[in-house]
Amino acid sequence: MGQATPDGIYTGAVTGGGGGGNNAITLRISQSNPSAASNNMGNSTISYCGTEFNVSGTFNYAQLDSTSAVTFRFTASPVSGFEPVYSITLNSPDQNYGAMSGSLTIDRGVGAGNTYNITLHK
Repeated sequence: MGQATPDGIYTGAVTGGGGGGNNAITLRISQSNPSAASNNMGNSTISYCGTEFNVSGTFNYAQLDSTSAVTFRFTASPVSGFEPVYSITLNSPDQNYGAMSGSLTIDRGVGAGNTYNITLHK
């Protein structure tokens, strides 16, 4: 029992919206720290639509056992430039992190305010 870190590589898709698009996305979580009070995502990045993003935010365990859910809330900001910026919320049903799903909202940039579905698999 205890806290399993979500470190690893997750691939998936961002879907939905008016265009009905389906764009590939990769989330890389490394050096996460469940004990950190804030920004416990460590040295994490996202690759999406040809752009690299730095990730900052948190993940929280529902309970400290391997079968409890985990919620992720983070911001993805481009490594170069100022936009787009995304807010992402993901939920994992357990600490195996085999599948996560949630939403991606454009905070800044073209399409600001639009929200899309996101699914990831480890």
